Amino acid sequence: MKKILLLGMAVCTFTTLSACSNDTKIPTTSENKQAAKAEYTINYSINGSTFNVPESWTEKDGKDGNTKYFYPKDGLLTVVFGKLDQSILDENVRTEYLSTMKSGSLKNFTEKDGQEIGDDAYGWNVSYELNETSYDGALIVVNVKDGILQFLMSTTD
Repeated sequence: MKKILLLGMAVCTFTTLSACSNDTKIPTTSENKQAAKAEYTINYSINGSTFNVPESWTEKDGKDGNTKYFYPKDGLLTVVFGKLDQSILDENVRTEYLSTMKSGSLKNFTEKDGQEIGDDAYGWNVSYELNETSYDGALIVVNVKDGILQFLMSTTD
């Protein structure tokens, strides 16, 4: 159930648009009926691609301007732009991309249930360890102008 919810959140979270203000607030209804209040989202942009994140999530910029980190309760959303001349829909490109993910700072990175999402994206259910904490989530990679945009949405076990 967590993975389905995360995949749904990740798909809903990114909207690749060409140009939007960074402070537009869009109301979204929370699924938690006990809270019964509207939550607003904020538009963010990386390399010309725009996506929305709930305003209650804590934000942190990455070191290079192509990475943003967001921290919902008990979770993490990482959004990263990377230059790529080929499509993530190409099997060889995906294999190389996943190999890079496995050799990075995420320990015991595993992916499963990979599938195309629409015409320009590919997604997986993933698990990994970071700073001695285990995470499960969804990884969605979208073809955008001049490269790819990666959305990694995870929660702790």
